[in-house]
Amino acid sequence: MIGLTPKQSQLFRYLEGYMSGPGSVAPTFAEMGAAVGLTSKSAVHRLLSALEERAYIRRIPNRARAIEIIRDGDRRQDVAHALTLASDYQLQAEINRRRSIPKAA
Repeated sequence: MIGLTPKQSQLFRYLEGYMSGPGSVAPTFAEMGAAVGLTSKSAVHRLLSALEERAYIRRIPNRARAIEIIRDGDRRQDVAHALTLASDYQLQAEINRRRSIPKAA
C-alpha cells in the first residue's frame, strides 16, 4: 500500500479482513489496538486519522464503529477531489495575499 507506514498498512489489512462480510461493522478501538500491538486508544485514533487522510477509509461522524473501506477507484476520486480543493484554497490564498499588498503610488 503506497504511502502507508507499516502500522497503518497492518491496521488497514486488519480492517479489510474484519469487515469483509456483508453488513459487518468495524471493530472496536480495543480490538484494532490488539490487532496491531497497541494499547493506547489515541494511537489507534492517529492511525485511523492517517488512513482517512490518505483516502483508505471513510469515517462517519457521530456514529460508533462507523468505518467504510474505500475501494481503489473511489480512492482515486477522493484524492483528486482533495487535490482540487487544496489547489482552490491555495489560489484563493494567493488572491487574498495580492489584494492586501499596497499599490505603489
